[in-house]
Amino acid sequence: MLDAATFTAGRFAIAALVFTPCLKTAFKDPAVTKAGLELGMWASFAYLTQALGLMTTGAGRASFFTTFTV
Repeated sequence: MLDAATFTAGRFAIAALVFTPCLKTAFKDPAVTKAGLELGMWASFAYLTQALGLMTTGAGRASFFTTFTV
């Protein structure tokens, strides 16, 4: 079994590999690059705050909040 940090890093690495072929065309358009960086920033912030919130709350409340993201 993997610890949570290794599992998360692997999950995002696999996702990055899947989208690697799209990078060549995406970097040609500055608007796409800017939008992609902004989206990545917000997604990273949301994932980090969700992970921190789930670590600091009880199981009942965490399962209640997590049902809204599924």
